[in-house]
Amino acid sequence: MRKPLVKPGSADGKKWERLYIKYWKMLYAVALRSLMNGNDAADAVQTTFEKVSQNLDKINEEDERRTFNYLLSILKNLITDKYRMEKKEQQALTKLQSVKSPSDEATEDVEKRVFEKLRLEEIIKFVRQMDEIQATVFLLHYLNDIPIQELSEMTGKTNEQLYEILRSVRNKIKKHIREEEKKP
Repeated sequence: MRKPLVKPGSADGKKWERLYIKYWKMLYAVALRSLMNGNDAADAVQTTFEKVSQNLDKINEEDERRTFNYLLSILKNLITDKYRMEKKEQQALTKLQSVKSPSDEATEDVEKRVFEKLRLEEIIKFVRQMDEIQATVFLLHYLNDIPIQELSEMTGKTNEQLYEILRSVRNKIKKHIREEEKKP
């Protein structure tokens, strides 16, 4: 489950507000250049600051360069994830559109792919509700094909820790699917 956003007026709330006031314009400009859409850029900056609200303890306001680089890395990761997801969706759509006057067997294949895509979206939605490190490791490894060694370098976790995280998430997904299948 996600932690709630900071409370306005609290020490964390004031810190978050100072960070937002100081950095939102710069982050928005970066997002706008990358995404070339004002709404998408605003969404990316908003999500960046939502993540910041959950990690305020990692930010030292006195080191402005490091703080900006930290915020920028969150934003760039969000933009990269968005591009990757759009690319995968476009590839799936292209595959579906490439089927011409399908026979009964091909129709079943298309229906199976659509069902699998819906199931994948359900699983992704379920995983995103998990602990941030679990969701990130799972989605980067399985959706973005990032190898364990690279994930280890990105997260600072050992390969064994990452394998344990992936095993735990897979078990949670299996349990979720079994519970969903029991529903009428």
